[in-house]
Amino acid sequence: MSKNIAISISNKRDQNLLKDILKKWNYKPNIIEFSDFATNLEKKYDLYIIDKKALARNRKEIKIIKTGSDTFLPFLLLTAGSETNYHKNNIWKLIDEFISTPIKKEILNARIRILLRARKFSEEMRERYFTLVEQSPVGIAIIKDRRIVYTNPRLLEISGYQENKLIDKQLADLIDTEYREKYYKTVLSNEEDSRENIECKLSTNSDSQWVELSAQRIKYKGDKASLVIISDITKQKIKKQNEYLKHKEQEYEKIFNASEDAMIMIKDSKLYLVNQAFTNLTGYNKKSLLGKSIDQIPIFGELEQNLMDIQLDDENEIEFESKIKTYGASIRYIKFHLIKINIDWETAYILILRDFTEQVELIQKLERIKETEEDTEGMVKICSNCKRVKDEQNDEEKWIEPEKYVTEYLADIKFSHGVCPECTKELYPDYNKKRAENKEE
Repeated sequence: MSKNIAISISNKRDQNLLKDILKKWNYKPNIIEFSDFATNLEKKYDLYIIDKKALARNRKEIKIIKTGSDTFLPFLLLTAGSETNYHKNNIWKLIDEFISTPIKKEILNARIRILLRARKFSEEMRERYFTLVEQSPVGIAIIKDRRIVYTNPRLLEISGYQENKLIDKQLADLIDTEYREKYYKTVLSNEEDSRENIECKLSTNSDSQWVELSAQRIKYKGDKASLVIISDITKQKIKKQNEYLKHKEQEYEKIFNASEDAMIMIKDSKLYLVNQAFTNLTGYNKKSLLGKSIDQIPIFGELEQNLMDIQLDDENEIEFESKIKTYGASIRYIKFHLIKINIDWETAYILILRDFTEQVELIQKLERIKETEEDTEGMVKICSNCKRVKDEQNDEEKWIEPEKYVTEYLADIKFSHGVCPECTKELYPDYNKKRAENKEE
């Protein structure tokens, strides 16, 4: 395939002569006037052959052309002077080869072929690079002015979007709002030293994925851009989370088992962890409880309200008292302490049970004693033999005659003396006999 070569030389005779030679060598020469350089920026050439006047007048345009190409684009400078005179003012950044005239055609052709071969190699490397990018197992996007200008197939697969839905879209729009500020400060930072990899959530067409972002600055079609590598780390993240949760579970289990208080953890309304103190209190086997729904556990079914219906206050915890019936059918009085916690974005509850049955039974016993004391209040102790009465209001606790007790403590009562029939028989037998005879007559 013939190569397009741009010629910009002030000497018309030399310009036409070079054009004819290039045609004979099967190249496609194109004459560019000094004044037309700016209008030819968008045209694609494989080689530029210029002289020192073209370089002087179009240095800015040449720089734009060089930096705008994502492959090697050679500039060949023809000069009648020594090449070393043009190694000043950073000309070497713009010019890739110097040729002093006059020069033999064979040497000129050889120099041109070397430059074109270098360009071809650069184009092949570019194609290989983009082939690797297209086949890359990680997502790749080129960001220019914060917008996506290129995306490889893997990124389309990760995001679930079609290419036309991503091109010209800001990658930040796909990143979870929690991580956007860090994305701007690191991945898209203009300072190379401040760039770092970040882990974030990427919103996909159907869900979200955990990804790792890394970036480096590149030149893309002559402009500054960022090449962002997007690796799907969802599986690794889930694995780490599972390992973390397992570790946390083990820690919680240690705390639970070491606690003297009966404790359980509830997740999704099911018993997630149960400690030994709980099984000791309730009499239920741990294996028979784990994984069961709260409403399937008899002791919780007897509570005044469903545990999961309790509205926790701002402190995410509440205390209440209730009684439960254990597996052995005994009644226990319990103080419940329900605490709401979060474990890796999941809501869970810790329920602590403190048995205060002994305190309740002690209070009940004291109340019974008090009731007994109240029932015996006002009773007077009297000796079953001598019939004397205990004077409990006297510190000396004397036993006194009934008459004296009544006289001292029952002031409203007055005694009059008499003799009962039984005592009359004993004390006055003659009188009693005569009285009986009189009744018979």
